[in-house]
Amino acid sequence: MNPSHEKQVEEIKKLKPKKVLEIGVGNGDVSKNLKARYSTVTLDIDKKLNPDIVSDVRGMPFEENSFDLVLCAEVLEHIPFKHFRKAISEICRVTRKYAVITLPRTSSATKPITKNLILKRIGYPLPHYWEIDWLGTPYSKVKRIISERFEVLDDYRFKQKPNHHFFILSKLPE
Repeated sequence: MNPSHEKQVEEIKKLKPKKVLEIGVGNGDVSKNLKARYSTVTLDIDKKLNPDIVSDVRGMPFEENSFDLVLCAEVLEHIPFKHFRKAISEICRVTRKYAVITLPRTSSATKPITKNLILKRIGYPLPHYWEIDWLGTPYSKVKRIISERFEVLDDYRFKQKPNHHFFILSKLPE
């Protein structure tokens, strides 16, 4: 597993969930690790990645409070930012307690010039509609939207991959 994947699993282990939802299967490394430790359901919009559930994060087919923890790593930038609040609300709706969300964060050293450049940089065929601190999405705006639904327990740039920003979240009481 790459260092960012290892960090995702490490953060989840600290929270001690029993039932986990992983949104965005990626290469499957995190899914395999989670399924070996927890009751885990995977969800992705791309059926070719063989998720347990094919669905969009903006309208997931789960009851409220279905999972102890939701992991959504490097996914939300693939939807237009105008849908970010809806996606965060859905993640909050389906978790009982926690969420771990990672998002790409542009820095002056990695700032993309064009969408094509960012596609080459990430090596993945899906476009990034936005990143933290790029295309009108400052960190403060992203954190404010997340904070409407979650208490931010921790929030940091991963030292080994500083373009990955981690948010460790606890659902606010209703």
